[in-house]
Amino acid sequence: MTPAEPVSVFPSCHRPLFVLAAVMTWVLVCSGGVVCIFDASVGCPDWPACHGRLIPPLQLKPLIEWSHRLASPVAMPVIITAAVVAWRRYRDRPWVVWTVLGAIAAIINVVLYGAAGVFWGLNRGWAAADLGTALLALALMVVAAVVVSATVAAPDRAHRLSLERPFTKLALGSTAAVYAVLVSGVLVARDHSVVRCLGWPDLLSFGAPADGFDQLQLARLVLALLATGLVLATALQAWRTQSARPKLRRHAAIAAALLLAACVTSMLTPSPDPGFVAPLITMICAGSLWASMVAIWVRSALR
Repeated sequence: MTPAEPVSVFPSCHRPLFVLAAVMTWVLVCSGGVVCIFDASVGCPDWPACHGRLIPPLQLKPLIEWSHRLASPVAMPVIITAAVVAWRRYRDRPWVVWTVLGAIAAIINVVLYGAAGVFWGLNRGWAAADLGTALLALALMVVAAVVVSATVAAPDRAHRLSLERPFTKLALGSTAAVYAVLVSGVLVARDHSVVRCLGWPDLLSFGAPADGFDQLQLARLVLALLATGLVLATALQAWRTQSARPKLRRHAAIAAALLLAACVTSMLTPSPDPGFVAPLITMICAGSLWASMVAIWVRSALR
């Protein structure tokens, strides 16, 4: 009779749990983008009810805004479960436990921003802080999911994050540039414009901004050109120098594809009436690009 194998302190079921928590956070971010694209934040003039009811009127904007509000209570049980697991099993790995707790704090802040927007409205700066905090929550959950996946695969390693390698510094710079492009859209766009929503700017509009404050819009286009070059350089360097890390190379290829898709759809967005199909595709690509860039940086930094 053979002795039973020891049970790992990092069961394989932890990986899908943390990946699901990251996906649910992505859904929260993208649902906020849908609200912005449809300008549906005015669909429910009160909070947390919608027109004084638990179930909103069967109209497009109230349903979109209500669905976005519903996403938080649907996602939070999964994220809180991940936090409990992190606290019990990963307390010696701060890049798991503290990132999940930080993501929960960021999500709570986003909910409060949403309530404040209903009661008092959000000026340009606070709206940028709202989007920036939502993207931060997604980044923190992606960090936790990547570190947990690596820990389950190799539980004996310490899995600390380091900026020693040049590729890691390139990936971090590219990630920061993408974040700046996504958040700055809120600062340069006119009210009720899709430019203020999560998305990638139309690079062909360089020199002739159709929306927003001219100088700020031009500055964002310059930043977007820089970020585009950095993301593509990161993808190229991943394929050239990271042959021993197939998952990292796969993330880099996905990021490059998402960037190109976001650029193409933003260029195809009609003006002055953009509709909603192209902005939705651009928004999904931009949110996914952000998550992919964070995953690339974390995988490249893991030691």
